[in-house]
Amino acid sequence: MAKHGHFHWNELMSWDAEKAKQFYSAVLGWQFESMPGPGDEPYYIATDKKRNFIGGILSLTEEHQGVPESWFAYIAVDDVDARCGRFEAGGGSVLRPPVDVQNIGRIAIVRDGNGAALGLITPANPDTAKHRSVPSGFFSWNELMSWDAEKARKFYADAIGWELEAMPAGVGGGVYYVARSADAPAAGIFACSKDEHEGVPESWFAYVKVDDVDASCGAVKEAGGAVLRSAEDIGEFGRFAVIGDAGGAALGLLTPSGGS
Repeated sequence: MAKHGHFHWNELMSWDAEKAKQFYSAVLGWQFESMPGPGDEPYYIATDKKRNFIGGILSLTEEHQGVPESWFAYIAVDDVDARCGRFEAGGGSVLRPPVDVQNIGRIAIVRDGNGAALGLITPANPDTAKHRSVPSGFFSWNELMSWDAEKARKFYADAIGWELEAMPAGVGGGVYYVARSADAPAAGIFACSKDEHEGVPESWFAYVKVDDVDASCGAVKEAGGAVLRSAEDIGEFGRFAVIGDAGGAALGLLTPSGGS
């Protein structure tokens, strides 16, 4: 999980953390532990029954006015400061300069050359990966929803050092780029189209692995969420859906082919 170029952490930016906790407990079976967060609000860690970390919930406050309820992702990098320099050199920007967070690591918030925001982190404890394969209920994939996928490909190849391979998109046609780091799949870049993605901002999107996408979509509705894109097959990769949680944050659910 902490290898350079691979996504390390996903956290929900929430205006109602208690509501979010109830939703994800009901839909994904997550449990939560609290720890001191920025300001006066606690930060919640989502875990499985064995207390393995899954993701986080950050409570939004007045200083975040205008920030939508959404999932935010962090990529593990070898050197946060150096990578911030590469983001700026490639036409991106640093929204929050690098800072050390005790027991977490060194982090920064950046924006890529097309405007998508994400976090960079050099973890304090690099050997935090607990699973060779992703269990159900854990984040399994992150992909960039991009209106200029070719520009994004070039940007991340330089800023992160990804090797990107083009392949046919599983849905909607077009090209999908698979990013590799340390010779392993790390992320994807999806080319948005006006026909299907009008209004979708340039942004990173996360998927959680589930055993049965269709059943999970039913649980989403029962818990007060919405199914934004009904479950469908994506070729050899599996079956996916896009949901909105009880606070409106969008998230992908994925049941891979063969359960891997």
